[in-house]
Amino acid sequence: MTNRPRRRWLALLPLALLTATAPAAERVYRATLDGRIGLTISVDPAGDETRGEVRYDASGAEGLRLAGRGGGDDGGFEWREILETHDGAAKPAGTFTGALTEGGRRGAGEWRSADGRKRLPLMLERAARIEVLAAADVDAKVEYPVFDAPGLARLNARLAADAGRTLGELGRAVREQREALKGEIDPAMLEHLTQQVHVELDSPGPELVSVLHLLYDFSGGAHGNTSLTAENYALGADGTVRAFGLWNALQKTPAARRRLSALLVAGLKQQGAAMVVDGEIKDFDAMLDGDGGTMTVIPAGIAFHFPPYAVGPYAQGMFRVVIPNRALAEFVRADGPLAARAAAK
Repeated sequence: MTNRPRRRWLALLPLALLTATAPAAERVYRATLDGRIGLTISVDPAGDETRGEVRYDASGAEGLRLAGRGGGDDGGFEWREILETHDGAAKPAGTFTGALTEGGRRGAGEWRSADGRKRLPLMLERAARIEVLAAADVDAKVEYPVFDAPGLARLNARLAADAGRTLGELGRAVREQREALKGEIDPAMLEHLTQQVHVELDSPGPELVSVLHLLYDFSGGAHGNTSLTAENYALGADGTVRAFGLWNALQKTPAARRRLSALLVAGLKQQGAAMVVDGEIKDFDAMLDGDGGTMTVIPAGIAFHFPPYAVGPYAQGMFRVVIPNRALAEFVRADGPLAARAAAK
């Protein structure tokens, strides 16, 4: 039900790295092990070492990162699977090896356990690539996904248009910050002012798409800040796109709100979120009475996302709580985007 997120990197990256970000070459793959274990693998082959993340459908848990080589286009790859624990330790969990074909659209190989005793066949199919828009004169960047499935063409057009508008807004914000801070901070620091949007695909389609946006904003001071937004889309067989939120998917009843609030509190306590552990936050009634907060749909259920400062100090970073499908089943709306999933259980 819970897991401590790994996505603190955007909020905590050294400024020098953020201002030197290269155009993203990230690809998102849907994969299976042994034809039965589903997972999503994100890989970024830019630089000397391929980096990425892996998330298994059954749990939706984060904390598994990838490091290795290959993954750009056709050719071999070797991605080491590394488990990051709550205390910051890391240990090997397995290795993906194989080769990509068709310009990186598909791949095959195997996964082997860290001790080498277990091997499972691996199949990969690219679901999306991550594109980047960047301002020419200031440090403003926006990532957005481009999906491979032909049925997602309308969604691709919508997301690209949204990214263009967002870049315009971020660029203006950085320019205004520079003007406002002239004479107040070191002129060299003005060049470091930045606004960047990083995206992660919690559901890469084709029936449901969930995109998490992480906006990193540095406008001077000791550190930047990260805010979160999410977009969820249900895709029709004819390519129609319907955005939805929590209460489009679940029945907004007192019982549902109480259950979700209790699960969020329990999950955040388990992860050590300071404001929940010390009792400053006792429930999430206000959030759930509204739009339901920042949530994404994943194969394992629904994930709720909390930015720095929301449930703990900045140093604790972001938190993510997964509410599993079994806990949601009784509240799923019969006319909502999760109805087919609930019926299949």
